[in-house]
Amino acid sequence: MDRMQHIALRTNRFEASIAFYAEVLGLSDIRVNLETGHLWVNLAEGFVLRFDHVDEAPDPSALVYLGLELENFAAVDERFSRVSLHTSIERDLREEYRHKQGPYGFIVRDPNGYRIKVFKYNVPESSKLAT
Repeated sequence: MDRMQHIALRTNRFEASIAFYAEVLGLSDIRVNLETGHLWVNLAEGFVLRFDHVDEAPDPSALVYLGLELENFAAVDERFSRVSLHTSIERDLREEYRHKQGPYGFIVRDPNGYRIKVFKYNVPESSKLAT
């Protein structure tokens, strides 16, 4: 079975990226190799977000966003509280999607300018098909 296993991005802010993903977003399964300048953020089902340390600033406009889906609304709210202590929230989607179908969450930028959408996809009972 073929599956996407990782995506590799560039960072010229290596230490800030480590801190953002580990401390600000609270992702705990992270590996770092300082000698090679690689950061691996291990996510669900074996998917890895990899960062390669480079000297020049990356172009984050090539990526629309990275979506990080959490377990439930409470987890999104807890992460929002944690992240907003460290950095500004680019867009808060929680109220907009609290009672309608869509991504209940928020968008934040990492130290490289990459947009991260932290969310739980909301499918209200009224929009679910009867089986």
